[in-house]
Amino acid sequence: MPATRKKLDLPSGVLLLTSFDKNRLILAELTNGSANKDEILAAVGQAGIRHGLINSNVDLLCNGQEGQVPLARAEVMDLPAQITDVGLDLPVVEEVAESGSFELLDKTDVTYPVKAGEILLTMGTPPKTIVRYPDGQERLLREHTSIDPGLFSGENTSVNDEGDAVIAAIDGLAHRTIFGSVAVYGSENASSVNNTHGILLKGSALIVEQDINEGSHVETVSNLVVRGTAHGAHLKAAGNIQIVFPANNPTHHRDAILLAGQSVRCRSLENIPVQAGSNVVSVQGIIRCNVQCVDTVVTPTISGSTITIGNRLIVQDVKGNTRIKLGTKFLSDPDLASWEVDHSQYKIHLSDLEKSMLQRRSEYNKTRDSLVRQIEKLRDPKVASSQKQKAKQMLIRLINSMNESLEACREDLDEYVPIMEKIARGQVALDYYQLRLKSFDDPHILVFGTMDTGTLIEGPVDTITLKEPFRKGRIGIDQFTGKLTFSDHNPETAS
Repeated sequence: MPATRKKLDLPSGVLLLTSFDKNRLILAELTNGSANKDEILAAVGQAGIRHGLINSNVDLLCNGQEGQVPLARAEVMDLPAQITDVGLDLPVVEEVAESGSFELLDKTDVTYPVKAGEILLTMGTPPKTIVRYPDGQERLLREHTSIDPGLFSGENTSVNDEGDAVIAAIDGLAHRTIFGSVAVYGSENASSVNNTHGILLKGSALIVEQDINEGSHVETVSNLVVRGTAHGAHLKAAGNIQIVFPANNPTHHRDAILLAGQSVRCRSLENIPVQAGSNVVSVQGIIRCNVQCVDTVVTPTISGSTITIGNRLIVQDVKGNTRIKLGTKFLSDPDLASWEVDHSQYKIHLSDLEKSMLQRRSEYNKTRDSLVRQIEKLRDPKVASSQKQKAKQMLIRLINSMNESLEACREDLDEYVPIMEKIARGQVALDYYQLRLKSFDDPHILVFGTMDTGTLIEGPVDTITLKEPFRKGRIGIDQFTGKLTFSDHNPETAS
């Protein structure tokens, strides 16, 4: 296959690209002048080369490397199965992003009540392995067997008769974890919670009819619904946290925090740390908070806060000494670290079990061979009776030894099967989490009002402090250089 060449004019030089095998491999050479990394990345990106870049070789070109160097190459990629939520998303977030109508947030509900038999998620395309070329073209190498939806089925859910969806097994409140599995739990009610209750650990969803007061500590394996306020409390839910009125920490209680595996929704947030595996919705505003959110934060106002987002921030006004960290680079998830450790330990345990079973198999075969030899002695008329008596005793010992080996193998097998299932679930969970992060390929901030002077915005490669107010615009990340970009925002084309 002949090579193809293309010249790219740079501000102070010329970049010569040589492509082989239909862009499977691309070499680059700086033939005239010089260029910095941003200029090279912008030029090759505009030329359609957006994948498989070899960053270290881009640096070589910037530093005056003579001759051709590999610039980009095709990559073999494993794509996990696609799955679709049914009813566990927040369409109001998209409505606000398109319209800037923050009053719509009043309608937000993250309790997710479901009925038995209701579909929670469906399976889409099965996992596959592809080759992705630098210009974005993809070639299918192989399509794998579709993943069993049962791997995404959590407590009180099941797979439907068609085998393509997970459904609720009971009436209750549903949630989905950041690792993809869905679960449904029944709920219990409490009038209010205070620090005299100690640490409340709930194996169901919890609905608190009034307030959760300072010093309280509540954890639930499902959703937490507070129909009053939450003052200076430690609240953790594997699912969603919904607080009808404000969540605050007026006395700066050191243990106060909101931790949600999925989303947080409240009237307002003030002086309290927040971590959410999906979205954070504050109907009125966020004041002096440290918020980390994997997906989207949406609120009318932010003041004096640090906001870390993986995907989007949708806001009317940003005021007073606020810092925004944009992109998945800044996310830290202790649950993910724990999952990865557990997954690694399960693999080690599985390997040990496999070695154990192989050893026992070898011992069993040796014992069996010895047993055959003793039986042959008993059948041989030339063997003395005293020797046959010894052979009989040896037979009994060998049979007992074989039984012990079989029992040990059964015990190993009893462990092996559930460990294999845990590894499969763990791999699916980690794949889902990584795929979700990769889907945030255009992290951005939508400002419908004014972002004040002094607001600090940190992106993957640069940090900017506003020298003047930024009004009604979009802040994103350049897909080629990774630098922050500022542009006008048209609500009709918002995403």
